Amino acid sequence: MPHVPWFPNQDFNPEALKLPDYLADTKATRKALAAYYTSIGAADHMLGEVMQAIDKAGQKNNTVMMAIADQGAQFPSAKWTVYDQGLRIPMIIRWPGKVPAGATSDALVSLVDLTPTLVDLGGGQPIKGLDGASFKNVLLKKTDVHHDFIFAETSVEPHFWYNYTPSRTVITREGLHYIKNYHPGLRFITHIDKVEQNEFYFDSWTAAATTDPKAKFLLDRYSYRAPDELYDINTDRNEFNNLVTNPAYHRKVSDLKKLLDQELARQGETAQMIREGNLPVFFDKSYTVRPNGSASDLSFNRKLWNPDVLYITAYLDNIAQGGVVCEYFNNFKLFAHNSKIGIKLPGGTEITSETLPLQQGQLLLRLSAAGELEVRFNQALVLTKKLEKDFTKINGGYVTWGMIQGRELKGNLQPYAGKITDLRFTMNELSREP
Repeated sequence: MPHVPWFPNQDFNPEALKLPDYLADTKATRKALAAYYTSIGAADHMLGEVMQAIDKAGQKNNTVMMAIADQGAQFPSAKWTVYDQGLRIPMIIRWPGKVPAGATSDALVSLVDLTPTLVDLGGGQPIKGLDGASFKNVLLKKTDVHHDFIFAETSVEPHFWYNYTPSRTVITREGLHYIKNYHPGLRFITHIDKVEQNEFYFDSWTAAATTDPKAKFLLDRYSYRAPDELYDINTDRNEFNNLVTNPAYHRKVSDLKKLLDQELARQGETAQMIREGNLPVFFDKSYTVRPNGSASDLSFNRKLWNPDVLYITAYLDNIAQGGVVCEYFNNFKLFAHNSKIGIKLPGGTEITSETLPLQQGQLLLRLSAAGELEVRFNQALVLTKKLEKDFTKINGGYVTWGMIQGRELKGNLQPYAGKITDLRFTMNELSREP
């Protein structure tokens, strides 16, 4: 989720604010919080304008209006985390004649419930296969219970090599919150302290931590995570007291771990997949990505990956049916299909080999910054072409293995129907070193 700039403070006295307990009390933090509150006020004003437009259009009594956020506040240990401050969000619903003004509910609701609820409110039939469930009856006060537990996740920003510290979590209706952290040895980093530093308050936390024990506790809590965490948010809404090592909660921890593992298995996620993420695996001057996976251009350091010559190597099986071998940063798509090997350039131009006699073998593509393209299959030169521009550099998009990111295409760009082994991207020279 990108970092959202705040409006300049116009409405609050920073020194008079009551800070949430999870924020270090510094002058810079107070200034930032005042700007954040001003931004909330601006958002509230915009919401009011939308509501007035609905009313003036005569649609007030014919409209269910929902105002929600996608995550918690842009402060340490809130946004980008699965702590309560990151997951607990506002949900304001206006449904004239159905939801009384000022009504509240403690029902456990997740954002995955939105689609089935909107379908239900619109008179549609339930859709099979959706993760969520309609909370229409909660709105109508026919029940105070929705889920016994819900799941949530963060991968922070899985496309940034410096910022991948994934977590998965389960929250129960009784108020227990279990968190699994997959990279507890890495320092947790976000835009707050790495890139934009909105209002530039984070440096004040670092400075305060040298003399203020609470500031040090909050800074450490933000920066470092245990492998497992458990909190009772009924008595510890700030989630300062990790109960994982408390013998009284060992059974609860075990049960919640099993519950989370079951959900991850249902979603098709393994611990290894979560730990690795959609990041390239780098070697000296080469890298690979996960089979049938991808890596965003944001995962690459453009200073380090800046080839004058690009090599793509792999072993291909079943090039008769085949499909896309890889996509390279929206620069081109390499494919093997109908017993031919080729590339597709932006704009749709295709360059293909003649029909090849063998259905499997070693692939070697060499492409220079000057546009000189050579493709070899089983050591035989099968394609040469002089391209008009440099396609070797990082461009917006993805590097993929056997697929195209986010799309299901047919023919030569279908997901590869066969096996691709040892797909690797190499810069400047193919090393013969062991």
